[in-house]
Amino acid sequence: MTLDTNKPMIWIVDRQQWPRALLRAELLERGYEAIGFEGVNEALDAFRHRLYTSPQVIILELKDLIEGEDVCGLVELGIPTILLAGAREFERAICRERGRTALLKRPLSIDRVVKEVDRQLEILKEP
Repeated sequence: MTLDTNKPMIWIVDRQQWPRALLRAELLERGYEAIGFEGVNEALDAFRHRLYTSPQVIILELKDLIEGEDVCGLVELGIPTILLAGAREFERAICRERGRTALLKRPLSIDRVVKEVDRQLEILKEP
């Protein structure tokens, strides 16, 4: 896979393949580079070992997390992180006060998630 380093890199962390793939496809269509990860620890390992271009934004689906995944470690990387949560996850959203996070509550559309990516990237551009 050849990546265009001139495009913003977005990492998607979601256990479910189809939502991850659909979101990735939409981000690619809108001119971003995007890589999907099945789990938090997989994304952290990729970051620590510099396997891919570092992300400018991380999208993290809180549903279906496995016990022991280092969600706070991911949030604390200092990279803007968009947390996707349903009612249950929203109430107990961990680490939402740490780092720079945005919390989007389900139900939501792919368009809503991409608009939040756009917003986070605009914030990064601000002096």
